[in-house]
Parts: sequence; structure tokens; C-alpha cells
Amino acid sequence: MKKEKPIFVNQIGFKPKAPKSAFISESIVKDDLVFYIVNFDDKVVYKNTLQKPKEDRLVGEKIYEANFSDFTEEGVYRILCNNVKSYSFKINYNCYDDLLFSVYNFFKISRCGEEIKEGDFARPACHTASALIYGTNEHKAVKGGWHDAGDYGRYIVNAAKAVMDMLLSYNEYKAKFSQFNLLKEIQFELEWMLQMQREDGAVYHKISCYHFCGFINPQDEKDEIVISPISTTATADFAGTLAYASLIFKEKDEKFAEKLLEASVKAQNYLDNHVDELYKNPPAITTGEYGDDNATDERYFALCSLFVATEESDYLLKAKELKKSVKDYIGWGNFGGYGTEILLKNKDLVDDKDFISTLQTEIISLADEIVSVAENSPVAYSEKRVYWGCNGGICDNSHILFIANSIEKKDIYLEIAQKQLSYLLGCNPISICYVTGNGEYCSEHTHHRPSVATGKEMKGMLSGGPTEFLIDDILKKTYSEKNVPPLKRFLDDERSYSSNEIAINWNSGIGYLITEIAYWC
Repeated sequence: MKKEKPIFVNQIGFKPKAPKSAFISESIVKDDLVFYIVNFDDKVVYKNTLQKPKEDRLVGEKIYEANFSDFTEEGVYRILCNNVKSYSFKINYNCYDDLLFSVYNFFKISRCGEEIKEGDFARPACHTASALIYGTNEHKAVKGGWHDAGDYGRYIVNAAKAVMDMLLSYNEYKAKFSQFNLLKEIQFELEWMLQMQREDGAVYHKISCYHFCGFINPQDEKDEIVISPISTTATADFAGTLAYASLIFKEKDEKFAEKLLEASVKAQNYLDNHVDELYKNPPAITTGEYGDDNATDERYFALCSLFVATEESDYLLKAKELKKSVKDYIGWGNFGGYGTEILLKNKDLVDDKDFISTLQTEIISLADEIVSVAENSPVAYSEKRVYWGCNGGICDNSHILFIANSIEKKDIYLEIAQKQLSYLLGCNPISICYVTGNGEYCSEHTHHRPSVATGKEMKGMLSGGPTEFLIDDILKKTYSEKNVPPLKRFLDDERSYSSNEIAINWNSGIGYLITEIAYWC
């Protein structure tokens, strides 16, 4: 069985002209501070000196950076330091192709309500029964969508986040998606989202059973399916996502694009006439809540998207007013960054150039904060805390860096984004690749019901990553009486839902990050 190594390296690899580095624990570093790159014949092909070490509470030891950005020869290599070798990595222009395909193919084999015909996860259609609308005696036929995470619920706010990441990737690099029909996969999710809209325009927050099931296959979950109440966040995320999607689909399927925009406008009309209705699980429902105590950023996002989709100035006027209290973060509970990105990508539509300048300044400021945090970290980790889903968080930080780089070209933005991807692919304090089925040493026992039920790990899933807060029982049992640094508080164990679950928003985030890195240099 593979295990941790004191040399942390991106186990997938690097493009030849990309910035490249590994990190090395103080436990194996000696006075000469030299590291080597060796090929598979153990021949030394590169030699350099380690950089000055860094240490912080998240890592808990001194870490040295081994920078080899100037080494560009294609091949398969390992880092060597004091007779210890790292896991292998590649340098070539296509090193991310298989990884990216597996990350996006995860969505295809996570479809709900549809037969999966091929591979280890072939199964009949699941969750095909009509669903009870909570608090009523009415039933509604709702079919499709992706299973959200380790469970089989389907949640609008997280779906919107995943779809936005994928739409933005597609729009930027549509000619590059030859291996995988990304637009077709996005459409599958949008078709489900359309079914979640109420006649008055409001959107139901989620659809799931009342409680999480055990580790069973999706077709074996037979409990009653229930549609949870509507929420402002779901309605606004729906409005913004469908408005932006209408622009993308306009080239391929004009009728579908019109359908999306019509539903978006309908949702916005509901928002215009109702105060915030923030979602909390009813007492009878215990599946994922995706609660949010502030819907201003979601409302802003919806208005930005609708302005760009319709060019109606009223939407922009309302968005400008809301922006005064909205930060440009990105995440399932933070859509402000998407709204700003959409406006900046379409800045020619905005007459108020001072407003555009302000948006640009705020993005640059946020990006510079992310850079500062990463530069002070021994392993270039770009968050100040280690929280549930932090691996997804650093993907979203990278997204901000790419927006900033589109405004003001800075090598440091791309370097830090590359280091975030490298962290996820093995350049972290436990030297694990957090994407299943990729690299020599990767997560193999995620909190993912189909993987546990079949006894085979689904490939291409990003694990949520370590958390310092010890939320689930197995993390508490393992780490509560040990002085383990936060970035090492991870368990590759299906029982650890707070460190080793997967989710569509994390996969879409790393999909966006890989796409940007893969096509940048």
C-alpha cells in the first residue's frame, strides 16, 4: 500500500513552460540543501538548491521549496533528496488530459434518473418516482440532475455553482473540449433545474429523501422523495445561472436558450416582489441543508447575468446598488464573484466605466490577498483556516486569480494558481493526490455511496480535504488527543464525511482550475 512521503510533489505533472516546484519536509533535509531530479533509470538530470524554509501552525514543521521551473525536458521523473525519492510526475504538454477527462466524466456517471449503461458503475435508472412537495399533499414529477455528493440529494444552490464553473470553462475554451461533451452534460443538469421552478417563478431549494440512506447504490434508495420549500438563494442562483447559460446555448440551441432565459426572467420577477426567504431544513428533513444567512450576493449575481443576457439597464442599476454590500467571493454560498466576472467579461455593455474600474480594483485586491496568504504558507496553501471542503475553497481562490489575471497580467497569479493545483495533486503535507484514481498515491476510500456499495472507487472525484475542526466521529477518535497540525487532519476513510466526502461543486471547481492551467501555457 502506498503511503505518505516527506517529499510532496504534484503526482500528475506539469506543462514544460509552467512554474514547477515540490516541497520537502525538514525531516530529510541536510546541510547542503541540495535536491535532484532523476529519471526512471535513476540518472540525475537536474540539480538545484532548496529555498529558505517556512513554517506555520497549519503545517507544523519547517518545509523547504524545491523550485525547478527552469527544467523543461519532457519525461517522467522523481525528486531525490538525501536518498529519498518522491512519487513520480510527468513533464509534457498533455499531462492533464486524462485527469481532466476523469473529473468531468464523474458528472456523467453521477446522473440521476437515467440508466448508466457502461463501466463499473452501470446500473438501472434511479429515483424515478414522483416527489412529494413538502407541506402539501401534491406530488411532482422531477427527473434528472446529478447526485450532489456522497449522498443522492440534488440541491439547486450547489448545482448552480457547478454549472457556472462548467459554463465558464466551456465559454473560455470551447474548442478544446473534444474528449468530453461538456455542453451536453451541462444541459442535462439545466433540464433538471427547470423542473424545480414553481409556477410563480420561485425555485424549490432541493429534492431528496427525508434522511440520508446507508452506503447503498442509488437504485436501491426506495424511501419517499420530497421536494423542500423554495428559497431566495435557490431562486436567485437559478435565475443567474440560467440567464448566463442562455448566452452560451444561443449558438447551439436557440429554442433551449429562449426557454432558459424565460425561466430566468420569471424567477427574477419573483425575487423583485418578495423579501428574502432563507432556507432552513424543516424538522422532518435531515439531508444537506445548504443554508445561507445572506442572499444579497445571489441577488446581485442574478441581476448581473440578466443584464448581460438581455441588455436591459434596469437590471444593471439594481446590481450596482447591491454591489455596495457584496464581496467577490466564489463558492456555493458566495456568488458575488460570478456576477462580477460576468460583468467584466462583458464590460463593453456597461456605460459606467467608473463602476467597471471599481470592480476591477476590488478583484485585484482580493487576488492579492490570496497571493499573500499562499506566499506565507510553507506549502502555498491559500486559505487561512482548514475547514470542511477547503480543497474546493482553494480551487475557487484560483478562479479569482484567473479573473484578476484577465484584468492585469501578473506571473504571480498564474504561479499561485499552479501551486493550488499542485497542492491538490500531491504537493501537500500528507503527499496524497486528492483526486481519486489519479497519481501513485491517492484517496481510495471516499465518503461516496456508489463507491462503497460497489467496492470500487469512482475515478476523478476531488476529496474535500483535511479539516481542523474534527466534525465527524472517526476524525474525533483519531485526532482529538493528538497534536496533529490542521493540514494533516485527513482520513482516507468512507466514515469521514467531513474530510473525505466528494461534491459536484468541488469537482467543477477543480475542473475549472485544470482547464485554465492546461490551456494557459
